[in-house]
Amino acid sequence: MGGCGMLSVSFILPVIGGFYDKGISANLPEGQTIESLAAAHAGSELADLWAQVQNAAGLHALETVAIFANHSARDFCIDSSSRQKIEIESRIRILRIHSILKTSP
Repeated sequence: MGGCGMLSVSFILPVIGGFYDKGISANLPEGQTIESLAAAHAGSELADLWAQVQNAAGLHALETVAIFANHSARDFCIDSSSRQKIEIESRIRILRIHSILKTSP
């Protein structure tokens, strides 16, 4: 059973990494490169900007994974009331993740 979990993680991590990379690209300010931001000295304005870009990219990846998990769980439910409950709970989780990432330094 543990081997199956490790195998599934090895398949999904590159996919999640792709979501994260897309989030980095989408939130990268115009005129900036990943290399220049990543090389910024700690505490500088560019380092803070890089942290914001990474937080936004992480949020993008988490939202995408949460939406995927929501749709997968909903498709396996039998009745519509369970589907609605899962939909609401999933949206609440996404909002909590979003608020946590927005308030983190």
